[in-house]
Amino acid sequence: MSTNNANTVEVLRFTATWCMPCKAMAPIVEQLSKEFETVQFRTVDADQEKELFKEHKVTAVPTIVFLKNNVEQKRMVGLQNKSAISSCIKNLL
Repeated sequence: MSTNNANTVEVLRFTATWCMPCKAMAPIVEQLSKEFETVQFRTVDADQEKELFKEHKVTAVPTIVFLKNNVEQKRMVGLQNKSAISSCIKNLL
């Protein structure tokens, strides 16, 4: 997932197919992925990628983990609005 570029920013969205707040947040994250083309976005499904959930110590969905150079910088748990997520991304760029 990571590149060798300095200052790589990644947004990991931990979700589940059965989670209604996750479904509500999906189009917001999709819009942001188009606005921030240099940021890597990844959706991590609770039922398919349990190891990543353990690795990042995610215990609730939706959770968004913001990484810079593979180091967690911030985490948001629960349904978030576009401006809150966007603000976190801007702070990492």
